[in-house]
Amino acid sequence: MNKPFEGNSSKAILEFDTRWAYLDPMALAMIAAWGAWCRRQGYDMRIGNLGRHADYSARMKLFEHIGLSY
Repeated sequence: MNKPFEGNSSKAILEFDTRWAYLDPMALAMIAAWGAWCRRQGYDMRIGNLGRHADYSARMKLFEHIGLSY
């Protein structure tokens, strides 16, 4: 059985680069899928390094898909 997102922790951290954060649409979809998996598993989800560089991800509705506010 494949479990690509499995880890030993009960928390998930999405961390942005402090300088820039352009994400290809495919990467956004992958992060949204990861966030949905984390929610189903009951993980405590957090976002690190938020700032103006994460505005693009917010415009693409990434935070709504993973269930966190920007």
